[in-house]
Amino acid sequence: MNGKKRTLKKKRHEATGANGSSGGWIILLLFIVPLSSILFYGLAGADKTWLIAPALMLNYTLVTVWFFTNRQNRSAMRSAPLSGGLLLLFLAFGMVLAPFADIPYEAKIEMLALGGIVGAYWTWAGAFSTFRRIRGFLGAFMFVVMLIALYGVVNHFKSPDHVLWTERYFTYEGRLSATYICPNHFAHLLQMLLPFCLVLPFIPQAGIWLRILAGYSLVLFLPPIYLSESRAGWLGSIAALGVTVCLLALRNSRKLFLTLLVVVPLLSAVLLTGAWKYSEVFRRRMKPVVEFVQGQQQEGIGSESKDFRPQTWMDTIDMIKKKPLIGFGPGNYELVFPQYRYRCKAVRLLTGHPHNEYLEMMADYGLIGFGIFAAAWLYGIVRLFVFFMKTPNMHHAYLAVAFLGTMAGTMVHSFFDFQMHVFANAQVFVFLAAVAVGPMVHAAQGRKVAKMKPESENPPAGVFGHWPNILCTILGITFLAATVLCGQTMGSAYLRLLGDRASTGKKAELAERYYNISAKVDRQNWRAYAGLGEIYFKKRYYTLDRDEKHSFAVKEKNIYEKAYNLNQLEPTVVFGLGRVLIYLGEQERGLELLRRVAEYKRFNDYYQWNLGVELRKAGHYEEALHVFDRAMKIKNSPSTKRNIQWLKVKLGYMQPPKKMPAPITEPTVGNQGDVTDKQQGEGMPDEDDPEILLLQTLLDLMMQE
Repeated sequence: MNGKKRTLKKKRHEATGANGSSGGWIILLLFIVPLSSILFYGLAGADKTWLIAPALMLNYTLVTVWFFTNRQNRSAMRSAPLSGGLLLLFLAFGMVLAPFADIPYEAKIEMLALGGIVGAYWTWAGAFSTFRRIRGFLGAFMFVVMLIALYGVVNHFKSPDHVLWTERYFTYEGRLSATYICPNHFAHLLQMLLPFCLVLPFIPQAGIWLRILAGYSLVLFLPPIYLSESRAGWLGSIAALGVTVCLLALRNSRKLFLTLLVVVPLLSAVLLTGAWKYSEVFRRRMKPVVEFVQGQQQEGIGSESKDFRPQTWMDTIDMIKKKPLIGFGPGNYELVFPQYRYRCKAVRLLTGHPHNEYLEMMADYGLIGFGIFAAAWLYGIVRLFVFFMKTPNMHHAYLAVAFLGTMAGTMVHSFFDFQMHVFANAQVFVFLAAVAVGPMVHAAQGRKVAKMKPESENPPAGVFGHWPNILCTILGITFLAATVLCGQTMGSAYLRLLGDRASTGKKAELAERYYNISAKVDRQNWRAYAGLGEIYFKKRYYTLDRDEKHSFAVKEKNIYEKAYNLNQLEPTVVFGLGRVLIYLGEQERGLELLRRVAEYKRFNDYYQWNLGVELRKAGHYEEALHVFDRAMKIKNSPSTKRNIQWLKVKLGYMQPPKKMPAPITEPTVGNQGDVTDKQQGEGMPDEDDPEILLLQTLLDLMMQE
């Protein structure tokens, strides 16, 4: 009898997490991932592989270890996080889609990142069994974010062009972004914490220092959010705090709740009106939004907009209509979207995201994937709300309502941004989700175990009684396989990045070695092949020996063929292959590829110009003139003017001038000119490039002779 009581006591002990089987050292190491992400996200540069590759590898390793070490702890699996099963279903759906995506490699990268985040959510929620256990982690995280916010304010006025100890690779003029690059994403980081800062001072169990820290942070976070000039951050913060306040009132008094349902929107309207009237910053940032709303009211929903966001939204909707059920594949939006881009006509603007999480998810995963994720999200909201209203533990209720506020703010923010595609923000979101969900679910599990009868009064569990152990083992094996895949994929990506750095530093031989090893590690890594192709192009371009030129051209063609087979939508790959095919005499196939990329990148004058030059050299003068006319509408450059003039004279459309300069025939080397929507104007080749001017002068002299 005493043995049975000890068994029951052990079950109760496990249910509260008191046995420590959740692995304190695991969550301590896992804590490094969100902390390092928010601290060094801006430091990592434009290619975040520097940060994400090691962080994701650590993430997967710890999640795998956690699942295997908790196989015998039934409560760890019975207390699976809210929507955990639906999130696993969404993850499985994405994994099924990945091989059939337009670019499977990009889908694999996306699913690895998503899998790591879902795994971290399960681990955090399983480990955060009591409020006391999470108090230290939440306090430490809030303290670090507070320091980042203070740093951001000081840095904003003292040295806005730098992030920590290095110069920013891109700056948003006059906007605060602290350790991030994009101010909108930093604003979302602070916005997610605001509801927790609001409720923690009212939780006695939080302790005096955490309550003081939360109250101080609540006041401190507001100025950086304002200085970030993030419209999504402003509106999301209002929504997050407003929902939290209203729900806190609902728990205490329905009358107060109904009153606040009127008061909170009115106060928000007054705040926004006052900001519009007295704040030049707010008025300047919100003016495009007001103009868009007015335009939709006057001309009807769906009418043309001057702002790139609504333009991109409408083009994305057209894209979704092509594959409404299953989408184009995880992580494929950036490379697929240019085919459907017609309304947003900004020159050389690379639209990596539609700045709307809902549309991007439908484009990548289709309505089926979006429906699964929406079900997980809504189920979590409903369960959290029910728990908030019914639980007798007020400290658990306050954490639940804080995260409901965070979810509300994120839903608003997601209409205008892609912050959940930012690795750092996604990690923080699941950390805060586990902070709210973990103690709640473990407390419910504890109450169930407390009502258990001695084992003699219960029938044998059978196989169904061991399902937590079985599920834990299955998930452990799955994440172990994912860890191996992550090591291969991210290792290859990291080597490719080293190759990019070596290539930029003009260390061609070193870059070639890195690219070759990267391609061997992961045969799907088209980026490694593209980098290697660019190395061979530069060698061919600069050598004066004809035999060497031909040898490099053959290597260049073979490598670009491999990259093209893996990714037929990357313009640099299609252009590179077309360029070398023309050099090797395969003119028609090469021209067809250049036509494709010019149509695909219809608002990029660089590709139009190069197609026009090759068409002119091939004797297709009419088509070349048409292409140069198109390039002129995109960007009025001297080199394009010269080609148009030469072609019109050649075709007899105009009389030749007294001094007829030769057209430019050689493209610049390197960057093909696309920039992201965050980097417009950076790294773009100019028509006054020294190489072009030198060629132009030499050709003029030759014509005069």
